[in-house]
Amino acid sequence: MALLVFAAGAVAGTGGAQEDTGSRTLELTPVDGQEVSGTVTFTAVEGGVEVTLEVANLPESGAEYPAHIHRDATCTAGRAGQEGPVEHSLEPVVAGEDGAGAGTTMLEGVELAGLFAGETTRYVDVHAARGDEVPPGIACADLIPIRTPGGEETLHETGGISPLLPAGIVALIGIGALAVRALATRGPGR
Repeated sequence: MALLVFAAGAVAGTGGAQEDTGSRTLELTPVDGQEVSGTVTFTAVEGGVEVTLEVANLPESGAEYPAHIHRDATCTAGRAGQEGPVEHSLEPVVAGEDGAGAGTTMLEGVELAGLFAGETTRYVDVHAARGDEVPPGIACADLIPIRTPGGEETLHETGGISPLLPAGIVALIGIGALAVRALATRGPGR
């Protein structure tokens, strides 16, 4: 019974407007057979959003890898050569001897929830080391809003409701009901 009360309180406590605080971390996926991996973390700070790239397996140590947030496209479109326009330039990542690098950029006047709004598709693209031409992407991550079963957009890492929370609560209630049923059919002293 305490579990049911806790679950009901957890659901009741997740309603309301989404606050634009906290952070969201996305996994960078490799492009075109590259082995590049890493994360991009968006953190709401006073005055904007801080974007931190942490990248591993960069192919050339000491090289500078430009990065951008593109709009009106996705990683899939970017991989097909149909990159959207650059909305925000990010600090380039410089690869260390171990192939790892990081960079942090402050996006002033930007809101975390706005970056993940469903009206505009966006993705982060880490490009190959600079050359004479526009370098292709080597790792990317789509900025996709998380939707609750009710269709509401949320960033659950920032205190909103996780889309898995209602399903988990239903599963716990179901397990509890099965346990009660099993005890009832067993009877006393069996």
